[in-house]
This record gives sequence, structure tokens and C-alpha cells, in this order.
Amino acid sequence: MFIRLVSVNFDPNKLEETRALCSSDEVDGVLGQLKGFQFRYLLESTDNPGEVIAITGWDSKADGNAYEQSGTFDELKDKFKQWFTSTPELKSYEVHSYLVKE
Repeated sequence: MFIRLVSVNFDPNKLEETRALCSSDEVDGVLGQLKGFQFRYLLESTDNPGEVIAITGWDSKADGNAYEQSGTFDELKDKFKQWFTSTPELKSYEVHSYLVKE
């Protein structure tokens, strides 16, 4: 499994709009159609209002990289840029171990 993590700060007064757009067909609908896509989490800091981390999970590094290289990542990111108060930072990780409680 491959993880892509984007950290960014949003205008704290625009988090409701951010959540709504993130969960819309305009964003989640697009992600759900992509090859290798597994999940998306939107994390909001409880200590620093506006600090957000978006996590996406992919079957493989190739699938995660294809998402970025296709331009879809930038298209989706641009939908949110009006509310950014910092530059988004993208990091990628290979998952080597995980535990899920059943």
C-alpha cells in the first residue's frame, strides 16, 4: 500500500466549505474512479484551527504517482486554493505494517 499525505492550512472560517467540497462528487466522486484508489481521510487539527491533513491510500506507488502525474491532483487541489493560508506540502509513504481492529 502507498500513502499520499498533503498538509496545508485553511482559513478556519472556511472549514465547513472545505469539508463539503471534499465530500462532494466533485472531489470524492473523482477520487473513487481512479485506478488503485483505496481511501481518503480528512484530518483537522484540534489544537491549531485550520491545520488540515488529507490522506489518500493507493494500491501501489505507481497508482499514487499516476494520480499526480495525470494532473488530477492539481485540478482537485485548485478547487480548494481560495481557502489556503499556506502552501500545500505533499509527502509520500510506503506502508510496511498496519493493524486494523476487527
